[in-house]
Amino acid sequence: MLHKKKTGHRGRRNNYWAESKRTNRNLFDPYAYAAEYAYFEKYYDELNSSNEIVIKNEKTHEKFLMPVSTNDIETAINSLPSEFFTGLKGVILLSGSNKQFKVSRGNLFCFGMYYAHCIFLFPYPRDQLVVSSQSLPAPHIQREYERAGAIYSRKDTRWVRKFSKKSLKAYYLKDVFVHELGHHVDRHKERSDEKSEIYADWFATEYGFKRIRGNHEQSITISTIRDRPKAPG
Repeated sequence: MLHKKKTGHRGRRNNYWAESKRTNRNLFDPYAYAAEYAYFEKYYDELNSSNEIVIKNEKTHEKFLMPVSTNDIETAINSLPSEFFTGLKGVILLSGSNKQFKVSRGNLFCFGMYYAHCIFLFPYPRDQLVVSSQSLPAPHIQREYERAGAIYSRKDTRWVRKFSKKSLKAYYLKDVFVHELGHHVDRHKERSDEKSEIYADWFATEYGFKRIRGNHEQSITISTIRDRPKAPG
C-alpha cells in the first residue's frame, strides 16, 4: 500500500503469486508511475472539471489484455449504490507498457490502484493466461487464483493454471474494480495500510463476489446494505 499526502490514498490490488498483497515501495514502480502520469499529464483537466465520472479506455499494449471495456465499467457503476461513487473522479483503463511487462512476474505486478480519487485498472499480461509449473502453489495462493476464475489441471508431469478471457473479465469486475472502489468509500478513515487493505478486501467480497449468485446478479438496495455484516473496523 502506498500513500501520497497531496493527492490522497493509493490502494492497489496486487498479484497473487507475490508473498503478500501489499506492495513494497521500490524506487522503480512502473504501475504507480503510469497512474500518476495519466492523472497529471493526460486527464487532469477533464477529471477535475467534469460533473460526471470520467471513464477512459486507452489502447492496450500488444503484450497485454484489458478484459473489461468502458461499457462494462458503466454497467458495474450502475449496478451499485450511487453513494459509493460520491467524489469519484474517474475510472481509467490503462494501456500497459514494456516496463510493466518486465516486472509482471514479480511482486510489483498490479491489477488496480486507487489514486487521487480515481480508480486505475491495469491490463493483464497475455503470456500469463496459461502458466505451467512443476508443483501447485501454496494452498492460500491457489485459492486466490481459483477465486479469480483460474483453473488448475494436470498435464503430464506439470500443473497448468489457465485463465479464460471470460473468467478474467469477471475477476476484474467482481474483485479488482470493487476492491479499489472500497478504498474510495473508505478514503476518509484514518486506517493503517493493513487495515485499509482488510477493509477493501471485505468490501470486494460483500459487494462483488457475494453479490453474484451463479450467473445472476443480486440487486443491491439501501435496505440490503443495512443488513450486510458489519465492516471491519
